[in-house]
Amino acid sequence: RCALLFLCFVFCSVHAEVLRTCSSEVYCNDDILSVVQLSGIFNDSKTFVDMPIKTSVDAVLSAFQALPSSPSQRDIISFVFDNFEYPGSDVNTWTPNDWSSTPPALAQILDQQLSDWAYNLNDIWKQLGRTTSAEVQDFPDQHSILPMEHGFIVPGGRFREFYYWDTYWIINGLLASSMYETVDGILQNFVSMLDSFGFIPNGARIYYSERTQPPFFTQMVWAYYEVASSSPDFTGSAIDILKDYASSLDKEYQFWMANRTMSVSVDSTTFVLNHYHAHSNLPRPEGYAEDIQTATEAGIQDTQSPQQIYRELASGAETGWDFSSRWFSNYENLTDIHTSDLIPVDLNCILYKNEITLYHIHSLLNNSQQAQSYLTAAQNRKNGIEKVLWNDSVGLWVDFNGTSGVQRSVATDHFYASSFVPLWANLYWDGLTTGSYSAQEIESKFLSAIQTFGMLDYVGGLPTSLLQNTGQQWDFPNGWAPLQMFAIRGLPNLGDSGAQLAATLASGWLQNNYNGWVAAKQMFEKYNVTSTDGVPGEGGEYTVQSGFGWTNGAIFELLLSYCTKSTCMDGNGNIQVPVIEKLTNQSTKFRY
Repeated sequence: RCALLFLCFVFCSVHAEVLRTCSSEVYCNDDILSVVQLSGIFNDSKTFVDMPIKTSVDAVLSAFQALPSSPSQRDIISFVFDNFEYPGSDVNTWTPNDWSSTPPALAQILDQQLSDWAYNLNDIWKQLGRTTSAEVQDFPDQHSILPMEHGFIVPGGRFREFYYWDTYWIINGLLASSMYETVDGILQNFVSMLDSFGFIPNGARIYYSERTQPPFFTQMVWAYYEVASSSPDFTGSAIDILKDYASSLDKEYQFWMANRTMSVSVDSTTFVLNHYHAHSNLPRPEGYAEDIQTATEAGIQDTQSPQQIYRELASGAETGWDFSSRWFSNYENLTDIHTSDLIPVDLNCILYKNEITLYHIHSLLNNSQQAQSYLTAAQNRKNGIEKVLWNDSVGLWVDFNGTSGVQRSVATDHFYASSFVPLWANLYWDGLTTGSYSAQEIESKFLSAIQTFGMLDYVGGLPTSLLQNTGQQWDFPNGWAPLQMFAIRGLPNLGDSGAQLAATLASGWLQNNYNGWVAAKQMFEKYNVTSTDGVPGEGGEYTVQSGFGWTNGAIFELLLSYCTKSTCMDGNGNIQVPVIEKLTNQSTKFRY
């Protein structure tokens, strides 16, 4: 059936153990995928694998076996539409029970235009709310979407399911809208996935079940707890939130430490740090045609074997940065992707923050032994980050290649927004761990480095990288909401200069998003940061999407952090937020 000659290389040169992308006999069936996804009947590989089965898995397999050995495109179209429903027909639009048109916090935004914008974004929760249909619950093998007991919020556009790390910023937005019941249901869905898979998959599709995403579950629960602790309209017991979720948070942490670690020895000391490493080495079902093309080009260039590159592509998707020159050995070509070789700065700082947060959680629950074990783990990780990821001569944290044993290049255009995550994680500012450097030393060096590299010189936000013309969506000139928040939340740790930089960055990002909303009445997943015109970003495997869950959540966070004590917009529509010395925790952000 695979008539294309280049597939001989892609499939016939494989000798390593095959690690399937999931257990589904249809959605992860490489024979079916190779026929349908390479036929060109859909522009987006995700379309087919989001289509529910009409009758049964056996009926699909029988119909597929009945196809001619070299089916025509018409044969393939008939097979698909005879056996599958339209994508998205197994999820229902859902208005959360706790949605309100007038959440109390939004009334505190002082600028009328920004307040109106916030209320419009609050309305979008109804557009992004989903539940899985009864058929998904009753016949899960006939659907790629995972059955969920509770409603959830999707990013928007082609993303008809929820995604792991998107949900952290979505939850921050839901908390701003006082949607505690919705947040709790989403977290319960995450617990269900942890119980089913032993980890939280990339997203709520069966074809994502062999990879995860940046581990934000702990921060989601902590955000919920902190807001619940201080909000007058929360009617439950905040400490019960921690009691309900603590064991699940421990379980996820154990997954990362058992399945995603690399050991690095420096000066006779071995440090255990984390990396991304998806457990599959076949083409991603939702990016099947694209992965085949990449593997084919890699074979021509003789860079790595098909199964190697498939695993690296899946690992690249696991990072959440799919894709970026950051993961390429030569910084240029997707065919040279080596994600799993790298020990990323941001991943290890997220895990550091999780360890500190788990220390606080278990301390509050009087689990002193567990609390101390997490604090010890955080100290060990901080030592490793210092020795392995900090580049003292440049003044930046830099990804480390655990296979070759060297740090990545710090050439002028190899600066990535991930360097701001240690600031967000309070690596030198939580007062709980010690280091070889003082906070003042780090502050001075980092401020000098970002000035040298010019990472904050763009009027519309923080670019993902400074490397141009890569064609990847996680590179220049695109800016993404989570990366803005890492920097804006972290920069005030650097003192007055950092707080001013954070305010300037927040102003530019708000302006870019607001102008885009005024022009198109849409919020996008990413923006071009070279202007404040609200131009959506470009690049990657699909066209830019609107909605958009994490973008909206970040805007709520910024408006409530900056624009409730002072006005942020002048009479000409120009946004300039005030300087705040320190953006403190969630409870301060959303207290009203």
